[in-house]
This record gives sequence, C-alpha cells and structure tokens, in this order.
Amino acid sequence: MTLPDPALINGDTIVSADERRAYLQYHAQRNIARNHDARRLGAQTKAIRSLHPTGNAWQTPARCELNGFFQYAAERLGHRFDGGEVTVLDIGCGAGRLAQPLSDAGFAGSYIGVDAEPHPRWDEITGVGGFGMRFIQADAESLDLAGLPPIDLLVSSTALEHIERDAHVVRRFGELLSPRGVQIHFVPATASLPLYGPHGWRQYSPLCLREMFPGATIYRFGGPLSNLLHRKVITPIAEGSTNDRRRAHPRLWRFARATSLRIDRLLGNPSPSMYGVCSVDLERERRAPMPAARLSPAA
Repeated sequence: MTLPDPALINGDTIVSADERRAYLQYHAQRNIARNHDARRLGAQTKAIRSLHPTGNAWQTPARCELNGFFQYAAERLGHRFDGGEVTVLDIGCGAGRLAQPLSDAGFAGSYIGVDAEPHPRWDEITGVGGFGMRFIQADAESLDLAGLPPIDLLVSSTALEHIERDAHVVRRFGELLSPRGVQIHFVPATASLPLYGPHGWRQYSPLCLREMFPGATIYRFGGPLSNLLHRKVITPIAEGSTNDRRRAHPRLWRFARATSLRIDRLLGNPSPSMYGVCSVDLERERRAPMPAARLSPAA
C-alpha cells in the first residue's frame, strides 16, 4: 500500500499504524528543522513570570496554562476597551470555554463561536457573565464573513492546528479586527508531539508563528517537568490505558501538576509544550481594572 504524503496526514482522522509512524517521523524531523531555523533567524519567545495557571482537579498542565494565559491577557488588555462592550470571535470554539476567563476579567458584550460541529456542552455556557452567546456552525476556511461585525478580540485555543489552511483562516478573520482589536491564540509547540501523538495537521515553532503573526509576541508555556508528568499520566490514557492515576491519587496529581508548572516557570519554560500568541506585548500593557460593562444581546 502506498502511503500518502506525510505532510498531508491529518492526525484527527483514523490513521493506520504505518500512517501513524509516518506522521510522527515527518513531524519530528520538521519540528527539529523549524526550531533550528527559528534560532538561526532569531524568532524570539518570552516567558510570563507572574502567570497563575488555573484549572479543575483533572485538567492537564497545558489546560491550566491555557486558562491562566487568557485570564492574564484579559486583565492586561482591559484598559484598551475602557470597560465598554467587546465583540469576541472564537475560531474553533468547541464548548466556548474561553468565555469564562474573559468574563472573569470583566469583559462583556458579544461572544461569537465558529466551529465545524456544535459541541454538546455549548449550551452550558450560555449567558456566561455579561456575554451574549452566538454559535455559527461553519468551516472557518470558507465561512462568508460579510455578515460578521468588527472584532475586538480574535481568539482561538488549541484550534489552529486542526485547520488545514491555518494561515489563510487567520488572515481572513484578521481583516475584521477593529482599530482597537487584538488577536490571542494558544497552540501546541513542537514538544507536544510525543505527548499527543498524531493530533491535527501540525505543531508550531516560533518561526511558524512569526510567519503567521508578524510583530506579535510569542509566549512559552510548559517545560520539561510538566511534559514528563503529562507523558507519564495523560499520554497513556489517550493511548487506551484505563489506569487514570489522577483519580487514583487526586491530591498527589494536583500537587505534582502545580509543582511541575511552578518549576518550569522558574526555569523560564524551556522545551515548551505550548505557545501563546498575542498581537500586542502583554508585558507592556498597562494593568487597569475594567469598569462594569453592559450586557450585550447575542448578535
């Protein structure tokens, strides 16, 4: 049997054993080359020292970092909108979980989620804080954007890797940004390949992100200890193991997760498993509380 071009294997589909090996080999080599090019060309990244990861008892280290990043970004960006209503568009929104950290930081207005399929838990987040929720079932690559309003916050969380033409989608939606608009995205880094295996179309290097988001700031998340914890506890479950050590030892899991993330942050997040991208430098944004915002009905 002739295997397809490994670059064209979508890790979200059912793959054969040979296709899995081809995917892993191709992306391991690609990631090494892209990281080498990133260092050679000076594609810089940052760590956020004051981030506080948040998550429930069972969430992965990466999910805790994701929650903390969006909370941190929202708190830093509040002053740009003077407490007024904002329009958020979430690419590949899933259950719309990003509404919660944005709401917790004081944002309100219209939250538009775009995804190819409706998530069964979308209805659970209806009315989060001051957001009016609207779901659009559509392919982000071909959605007619004519009926969409100007966007203040264009966001995605571990979604771009599942879109074949990710750069095309980012460009399309980026054209809708308002003058005060900001993009915030969270994507898997190259170190996530051994953690997740075939997953989406790709992992991202700093150079990949620099090409997609010229001028944006790239932040590192995770590192060797939280990667090791994920590989020992989470990866076996994804591969079919029924031994969930998190539930067998919940206190030990929470302690190990918090400790590994804290140490990784003290080390400066080397070998990150995830990157956060923001079109402005969050470290330079003025921290300011947001006045209470009005509730905006769903668009």
